[in-house]
Amino acid sequence: MVGGGASCIAFVYSLERKLRKNVDNLKLIIDIYEPNEDLGRGNAYLREPEFIRLNRPPENMSIDVNDPTHFLDWIKNRPLIYKKYKESEFIARKIFGDYLKSVFEDKCCKFSKLAFNSNGSVMHIDDFLYNRQS
Repeated sequence: MVGGGASCIAFVYSLERKLRKNVDNLKLIIDIYEPNEDLGRGNAYLREPEFIRLNRPPENMSIDVNDPTHFLDWIKNRPLIYKKYKESEFIARKIFGDYLKSVFEDKCCKFSKLAFNSNGSVMHIDDFLYNRQS
């Protein structure tokens, strides 16, 4: 995968949910190429100052399409963050980044092998699927 941000997290989260029944026997390797060391946040939700806010309330954001309150529930389980949320409907973008990173770390530990190239950047992608020799 190229990029370790929100789309990557959504994919890994969805994949883990779909394969949950067989995850103990799963032999899966996922290579993630992400230049930021803080894997999971992506560029949009890096550790920005607190005054940079989300443009939507948390109850309208979730990594889980089947659970629209997933992010809000995550906030409620963290008293210091929940206190900030109660003070302002729009919370800091970095808190959503914390959520993405937390979900990613939780789901990734369920795979038997997960490979990362977290300091790499992809400069060129060859069309290896069509150039493979059988």
